[in-house]
Amino acid sequence: MTTLDYYAVLKSPRTATPSALKKAYHKLAMKWHPDVYKGADRAASEATFKRVNEAYGVLSDPEKRKRYDLYGDDWEHGPPPREAPTASPSAAPGMSAEDLEKIFGRPDFSEFIRTNFGGGKTPFGDGRTEQGPQRGRARRSGRGADIHADLPLGAGAAIRGGKQDFSVVGTADCPDCEDGFDAAGRPCARCEGVGHVRRSTSVTLTIPKDPRPDGVLRLKGLGTSGTAGGAAGDLYVTIRLKDDEAYRLQGADLETDVTIAPWEALQGAKVPVLTPAAAATLTIPAETAAGTRLRLRGMGFHSRTAIGSDPRGDVYAVIRQALPAGLTARQRALILEAGRPAVDQPA
Repeated sequence: MTTLDYYAVLKSPRTATPSALKKAYHKLAMKWHPDVYKGADRAASEATFKRVNEAYGVLSDPEKRKRYDLYGDDWEHGPPPREAPTASPSAAPGMSAEDLEKIFGRPDFSEFIRTNFGGGKTPFGDGRTEQGPQRGRARRSGRGADIHADLPLGAGAAIRGGKQDFSVVGTADCPDCEDGFDAAGRPCARCEGVGHVRRSTSVTLTIPKDPRPDGVLRLKGLGTSGTAGGAAGDLYVTIRLKDDEAYRLQGADLETDVTIAPWEALQGAKVPVLTPAAAATLTIPAETAAGTRLRLRGMGFHSRTAIGSDPRGDVYAVIRQALPAGLTARQRALILEAGRPAVDQPA
């Protein structure tokens, strides 16, 4: 026995129309469905979505809703609501089935009614044929849906460019429905009322020169296939820059380590540095201490919030010292000699 208030679960009044209940369900499904939930507590989202599904499953069914409105928690076990009796067409006063047969000359006169009074409801029924009610909606031909996906990309890979293979997971319109519901108003079995499904696509992406953080790339024709010969949709990839082994993002600024030998730190040096803007040359002053941050102004990524002038961030080079490989014995001895504390010599 349930203890849920289904109307409260759907945040709807008891007088809500079927259309209003459908909108309420779709709104909640878009918030709590595990595939679209943005929060950290996925277990809670799954439990909430299960309750929303249960509530709509009852209230979207006219017969179940009547029973729920009458019996509440005991709706599954109470007797069915009594319906007002309806008169049979053959019971119309003054007109029996035999009389109709005499008039139309055959016992089956439904074709005559359809021909002369049109489809839909007639005085003798609702105009349905023996094939029964229409099942589902005919899908329109046309262009396929676009897919939207995020692509995490290391800052170094973004700076170097080239081609890389990726598998991106995005969303596409549900192929089984148009708005999350089937023809009977029930949540679509595939997307569960959300209206779109997750889709994984493998692509070979040419990384654009100087990509922008959160920039969007359009890959034409890599979206959902079109229907009835229509063109395929497009794949829109949003680049999400991230730290890697060589670069650390700080907003639009970028930080990288530059390793030099001890004698370069002592006498100064010029070192090439790869930046988003261009290949740059970093001038290291003489007697630069390890850990010093040197700035290359305006050589970072484009600012996410740039307006008009589209400014760039800066690149900060953090000086690290290390011994190069292949030192000779004499070089090692000199380095050790430089590391010994100085001793005053007698005059």
